[in-house]
Amino acid sequence: MMWNEVILKSESADRSGMGIPLTEPRDKSVFRHVRSWMKKPRQSSDQAGKVCPSEFELTGLRGNLSADLNATTLTFTEQEIFREQTEEVLQVTHDMNLRLNVNLFNKGHKQEYSPMTIEDILLPSILYVKDYLYIPGGHWKPADCLPRWKVAIIIPFRDRYSHLPIFLKHIIPMLHRQKLEFGIFVIEQDNMLLFNRAMLLNVGFLESLNFTKWDCFIYHDVDHVPYNDGNYYGCIGMPRHFITGADRWGYKLQYNSFFGAVTGMTRGQIFEMNGFPNVYWGWGGEDDDIWQRVKSIGYTKTRPRSYIGWYDVIKQDHKSAPHNKERVASLKYWKKRHFIDGLNNIVYDEPIITLYSLYTNIAVNIQKLNIDIEYEDYLD
Repeated sequence: MMWNEVILKSESADRSGMGIPLTEPRDKSVFRHVRSWMKKPRQSSDQAGKVCPSEFELTGLRGNLSADLNATTLTFTEQEIFREQTEEVLQVTHDMNLRLNVNLFNKGHKQEYSPMTIEDILLPSILYVKDYLYIPGGHWKPADCLPRWKVAIIIPFRDRYSHLPIFLKHIIPMLHRQKLEFGIFVIEQDNMLLFNRAMLLNVGFLESLNFTKWDCFIYHDVDHVPYNDGNYYGCIGMPRHFITGADRWGYKLQYNSFFGAVTGMTRGQIFEMNGFPNVYWGWGGEDDDIWQRVKSIGYTKTRPRSYIGWYDVIKQDHKSAPHNKERVASLKYWKKRHFIDGLNNIVYDEPIITLYSLYTNIAVNIQKLNIDIEYEDYLD
């Protein structure tokens, strides 16, 4: 998929002013076209007109969480979240996977135009789970109030299968208590190349917009678990660095300009900065490059106060990706790449979309891109 095959008409004016190309899609496949946004289900009389609490009005938060980061399984986490509805949820998720696969296959191969989004396909499967409306694939909407924010949680991922159920067991109840509409997307690098976190962030941004029009996107390392559920994941104060410290750093930051692990940006901000760099293969460098992009378009970052932004890091089976040997050179020339490397040059194979009860998995085979610039002739 190429970025300039995707048209978001509501954002076209913003992007054209930033020099990001606007070209017509080459076909009308559901993969190629981010359609008009999902049709909302009917609101109950209790929900109509009632807005969910703001960050400052929330009740029922637990404050500091005594996180149990011991190993668990997805099956156990499903039972923790869904309780007596677990079997019903699993059956509906299975049925919707079949329906989704048929629809995507037909549209992708017949090249037929369709106004349906992926979310349209899934809407008939909505269930009431406690005080939430649940859609297979880990999309949740408050049932008793109108959410202030629609938040996509994007998790760049490979080989952290032991971490994922621990993370989900903690993050889903926290987001429920915060009364947010949210969806969880695991963006899995489906090859043996060095891990490219930032490129997966681009994929997650584009592919999640095929579901609904998210207000903001939180890019979340799967091994970081919030210490305090007052760390509000709504779309305020963006760009936002949600972390003020982690246990492995003595609940401090490595350095003040650090902008990694858990970050958030609005949809418009991500378009404006041309997404994220695609050149960082291996560990390190991409978060500093992203911070340079944020600053260059006139933004600063916010953080929670003190212990509100603390995180605990899952320690078992914790293996970092090999270091990116080219990260220093790549970072030196971030400015020359800024508007030619990101959303407007990304190309990747059609991803494999699989709905799970607690999240949507998007497996993608990303490859190195050719970026035609002369580094040696460029001076910052």
